[in-house]
Amino acid sequence: MGKDKGKAMADSGSGSIRIRVAEVSDAEAILSLYYDLIDRMTESPYRPTWEKNVYPTIDDIRNAAAAGTLYVAEAFDENESAGGSGNTEGSVSAASRAAGKPAVAGAVVCNRTQGPGYEQIPWAVDAPDDKVGVIHLLAVDPLRHRSGVATKLLERAAADSRAAGLAVLRLDTLPYNMPGRRLYESVGFEWRGDIPLFYPCCGEIPFSLYEKRL
Repeated sequence: MGKDKGKAMADSGSGSIRIRVAEVSDAEAILSLYYDLIDRMTESPYRPTWEKNVYPTIDDIRNAAAAGTLYVAEAFDENESAGGSGNTEGSVSAASRAAGKPAVAGAVVCNRTQGPGYEQIPWAVDAPDDKVGVIHLLAVDPLRHRSGVATKLLERAAADSRAAGLAVLRLDTLPYNMPGRRLYESVGFEWRGDIPLFYPCCGEIPFSLYEKRL
């Protein structure tokens, strides 16, 4: 799933957003997005529970990119287009951004890994594990919040999952993450229950679980 490197372009405020499957060469730039978000949202009531050098790590990002399950959103300003700045299929590192190439606006992982505890939820879609996609690590540059980047990432992940023959997408989010919950519900996810889950970055805490029929 996610091996198609094709483009998905859409207008976003002062420019355009392209969603594509990330390359391993993008890993450092994408990890910088997560770490910048951690720093910028330290005082936010909706801050993520991620922790630098714990989750996500550079290995997490590289492995997801190598598996074809990591998507990146690239931002182009009004004077750029997906085909107008040379080879934009390559790395979106800081050096390329300084050279006028697209910036990393967001990222998400969509794989088939349901964490321990998912089996406790009364899912509405009865599907075998190999027909279930799972959303992880949805992140958007804080300066681009509410610009539609997260929606575009989720829509691309859903479209690719549907094309791959999956029956449903699932995810977990913090119960108090109301902006995130509204986002997921706006693109068709439905709440299925709250349970404690364990993650290395935060231990065992409550999460709200959602699913979207494909």
